[in-house]
Amino acid sequence: GRLLFELDLPDMAKDGTFVAPAAFRLDSIVDLEREIFGPVLHVVEYEAHELDQVMADINATGYGLTLGLHSRIDTRVDRLCAAAHVGNIYVNRNQIGAVVGVQPFGGEGLSGTGPKAGGPLYLMRLSKSSKPLEPADALPDPAPRILPGPTGEKNSYTLRPRGLVACLGPDDHRQKEQARLAKNAGNAVMSTAIDDAAFRKALDEDRIAA
Repeated sequence: GRLLFELDLPDMAKDGTFVAPAAFRLDSIVDLEREIFGPVLHVVEYEAHELDQVMADINATGYGLTLGLHSRIDTRVDRLCAAAHVGNIYVNRNQIGAVVGVQPFGGEGLSGTGPKAGGPLYLMRLSKSSKPLEPADALPDPAPRILPGPTGEKNSYTLRPRGLVACLGPDDHRQKEQARLAKNAGNAVMSTAIDDAAFRKALDEDRIAA
C-alpha cells in the first residue's frame, strides 16, 4: 500500500509500543494479509458495480470481526448484510464496538472467539437446565431478535447456519450427538457416524435420534 498520512508520536509515547495513526491507500482488498489492530486506516477505491466483488474479497480474507456500512439505500444494506461473513454488522453507526450487555460480540472465521460474549446466550453457558430438553421443533423461531438499544439504535440478533460442519467426536455416540445438533441448526454434516444407514436416513428425513 501507499502511505497517505501519518501522525507523529508524542515524546512521551516514543519509548513504548504505541503505533502512530496512519492511513494507507491499497489497490485491492486482497493486499491485506492479516488483521491489524491499531489506529490504521486502509482506503480502497472501487466502482459501484464492483461492490459485490469487494464484499467477496473481504470474505475471502478469512477474517470477519465486524463490518461497518454507511448507506441510504436499504436494498444495498440488506444485500451486503446477507453476504457478509462477520460477527457483528453496524449500519450507519459512528462506532463499531459492541456495547457490553446489549450487543453480542464475537467474530467469524479467523476472527472467531467461539460462543458470542455478552449476548442472550451468555448466561446459558453458565447454567444447567433442570427440566428435560424439548424437541428441536419446539425451539424459538430463528427469526432475528430485537435487543435493547440504549442510545436509540436498533440491535438485531440473528442465528445463521455455518455451512458444512465436521463432527469429530471421540466416539460414535458423541459424533451422532454433534451431527444432530449441527443438522438441527441448519448445517450440512460430515461425520463417520453417517456410515450408519439408519442414522443417515434419520438425518435426511430430519428425524434425528440422540
